[in-house]
Amino acid sequence: MHFQPFIVFLVLLQQFLYSSDRSSLTQTEILVPDEFQFGDVEATIEETIEETIEETGLQLFSSVIVMVLLMFICQLGMDWYSSYTSQTSQKKLLEARILVAEGLLGEDELERCLPQKNLRIFTATWNMSGKKDLPDRLDDLLFPSGAKSAQDLYVIGVQEGGPDRQEWEYRLQRTLGHRYILLHSAAHGVLYLTLFIRRELVWYCSEVECAAVTTRMFPMIKTKGALAASFTFFGTSFLFVNVHFAAGDSKVKKRIQNYHKIIKDLRLPKNVPDTDPIYSDPNDVTSRFDEVFWFGDLNFRLSNSRSEVDSILQNLPGNDMRSLLQHDQLSAEVNKGSLFKGFKEGEIHFHPTYKFDIGSDVYDTSKKQRTPSYTDRVLYKSRHEEDIRVLKYGSCPLMTQSDHKPVFGLFRVWIRPGSDDIL
Repeated sequence: MHFQPFIVFLVLLQQFLYSSDRSSLTQTEILVPDEFQFGDVEATIEETIEETIEETGLQLFSSVIVMVLLMFICQLGMDWYSSYTSQTSQKKLLEARILVAEGLLGEDELERCLPQKNLRIFTATWNMSGKKDLPDRLDDLLFPSGAKSAQDLYVIGVQEGGPDRQEWEYRLQRTLGHRYILLHSAAHGVLYLTLFIRRELVWYCSEVECAAVTTRMFPMIKTKGALAASFTFFGTSFLFVNVHFAAGDSKVKKRIQNYHKIIKDLRLPKNVPDTDPIYSDPNDVTSRFDEVFWFGDLNFRLSNSRSEVDSILQNLPGNDMRSLLQHDQLSAEVNKGSLFKGFKEGEIHFHPTYKFDIGSDVYDTSKKQRTPSYTDRVLYKSRHEEDIRVLKYGSCPLMTQSDHKPVFGLFRVWIRPGSDDIL
């Protein structure tokens, strides 16, 4: 019940009786004070009140009628508004239920959200060499030449990360802006993995699950290994693996061992169901997802001497790196079938990304004179042949804070509709 109209009525009635009535009584007493005897005071007051009521009765009666009408109108308005809001709430609830019944992750919603059914993904890897001196903004990393348009999903993997991971993530967020939100962030020792997604797309993602593997002899030393994150977007499952393999020109077999340990020991997915279990292999995490992106400091080198590589670099015909890549350890081992079965890599048209003098574009001038190499890579794998298309594969030469240059891949991935049970 609504009490506001009754309270207003009582207040107005009180003001009316104790203003006009009191003035009449006071005026009568002042004009004829000598006419009253002490014993007649009560009778005189009663007569005065009766006269006052007779004079003001009509006015009071009219006021009461008006007040009752106002109360009635107010009550009708409140009842109508309450009924309207109730019906509106029920309508919204019904619409929501219909949406869920039709499938929040279904075909219609996918076409509304992504008319081309494509997700644009920016994946980057950077060995930071443990440096803490970062630029205020990371435009040269997140918006390199040829990838300036905003993407749907940003995935950044770091090896040998700086001491302040929170500051690193803050600068990533500040560079990307308010249109993106942090989907997931994880660390395994000095391996960092950060995912940002367009704000309006987060509703179509499942829970993000994370796992890590250490490849060191002593597991408590977390400088080498893998850090991975997985989730399902609409009906397409994703796995992102950030790795740091064993270093050293001659440690090819060790790096191959690192790979096989990681694909066997990464325990993903955990709770989110596999979108197509028929393809799954319990000994290969990459078989349990539709789309896989594997990136990091793989540490595979060019097998030439430093002088031979310098000579090739000086005589390269434009961006044609084939004369260098024929000496690439990773390419040779992939061709042998030693690792990365089913994976692909975009064409390399950029210079080796390791090793530089920090703060410059000059390759290692120290006594070790390390051979320039393509240690930093981004590879991908799909259950469906044409799902992933490489739009751009390159490095970020303007980033000079480390002895590595970041490497990025820009991809367009075909998305399939899903079902609500993955949320």
